[in-house]
Amino acid sequence: MLQKNSGESAPTMLLLDALIRISAITMLVALAVISARDLKPSRSWLYLFLASLSTAALFFSLSNSELSLSPKLSFLMGFVNVPHLVFIWLFALSVFQTEFKLSKWHVITGFLYCFPIFWFRAFQFEFLPQPPFILTIGVAIGSILLMVHLVWTIVQERKNDLLNARKRARLVFVIILVSITALTAIIDLYLIAIWPDWAVLIKAAAIWPAVTAGFFWILKASKDSFISDTIPATFSNVKNEISAKDAALFQGLQTRIKVDHIYLNPKLTINDLATDLGVTRHRLRALINRCLGYENFNQFLNTHRIEAIVKTLDDRNHDHIPILTIALDGGFQSLAPFNRAFKKIMGQTPSQYRKQKNGSNASH
Repeated sequence: MLQKNSGESAPTMLLLDALIRISAITMLVALAVISARDLKPSRSWLYLFLASLSTAALFFSLSNSELSLSPKLSFLMGFVNVPHLVFIWLFALSVFQTEFKLSKWHVITGFLYCFPIFWFRAFQFEFLPQPPFILTIGVAIGSILLMVHLVWTIVQERKNDLLNARKRARLVFVIILVSITALTAIIDLYLIAIWPDWAVLIKAAAIWPAVTAGFFWILKASKDSFISDTIPATFSNVKNEISAKDAALFQGLQTRIKVDHIYLNPKLTINDLATDLGVTRHRLRALINRCLGYENFNQFLNTHRIEAIVKTLDDRNHDHIPILTIALDGGFQSLAPFNRAFKKIMGQTPSQYRKQKNGSNASH
């Protein structure tokens, strides 16, 4: 009786395996093509391209033994899929973190996460001895930490996101990340040991909804949903024509920023500014994004704060004032975010700028 049930379940398992694997790989390869063809010059395209191909390799590997690849292809796909979660992490950061820039910290984190997985793959293909079991737990914890960092980043910047579609997508992305991370951690730690025949298929099935959701999100999203490194416009050089409906609002915003210097309020939020101007935050958010090209409200405020601070630093009468004092007077709440914003806009730190300016003045 048990053998009969097992025999009847085998075709079902194979069919499910084929359907999940083929559909996921098809969507992921399509995403790779879309990223390379349609998302340039967005900084996100390369991470999406790599994440799609690496995750497709994972689905090639997550197959029933009867549908497994040839030894050479299994070897190739086994190693190509190792960094898939790192690429997904970098892609999401590049989309949802306004000031994201690949750094040594990202590279080191990715290497530390991938190293034990490479060891497992090398053991699987009999290149290295079996790694200690603690590394299995370490990989699971590492996956959770990557996703926790990503969730924290996505949620943290949500309130200041000026792109409404991306603002809504943040919540969906968080829900998917939390669900998939929890499921895969459980599968890797427990099911693979107690239910080996079905664990791999369950893992593929758990990841499949995220692939499907991501595929349709990318298809529906406009290129504007992905952060590019274009320079926002000034009030005197708007990116798009202002409609008659928004003309009065644009003039009021310009007055509050350029004349009243409302950005000096370190606790100013888009809700506060919308209330001050007598409009909804949705309308104000759309105006700042569409007409001036800003994608984040803090980015908008900090640009004007740094512009005013640079004028202060250029004034020799203020050379005796500490940079921290100038930053606090300029609307920043602490030194660290001021330094980051200043370097992002000016290409150097405030101390370097002041030193260079003083050196230039001394030579004249």
